[in-house]
Amino acid sequence: MKISVETIQPEHYEPAKQVVKDAFSGIKFTDGDEHNLIGRLRQLDDYQSNFEVVALNENSEVVGHGMLTQVEVRMNGH
Repeated sequence: MKISVETIQPEHYEPAKQVVKDAFSGIKFTDGDEHNLIGRLRQLDDYQSNFEVVALNENSEVVGHGMLTQVEVRMNGH
């Protein structure tokens, strides 16, 4: 199977959402909302579409999804 990894485009949003929903289906420790979380993250001011990718098969179908977001990590007040 040939796979390409590309920056997400608006036409990939719904198929990516389904891929994420399927990936977390049946997982023991989940709130079942991961597929909706990606949409909420896209609404953040610091969202950068170049940090969100999809894996496409040879038929240009979304078969994978990845997203990086900015996060602030604090420990002991630092």
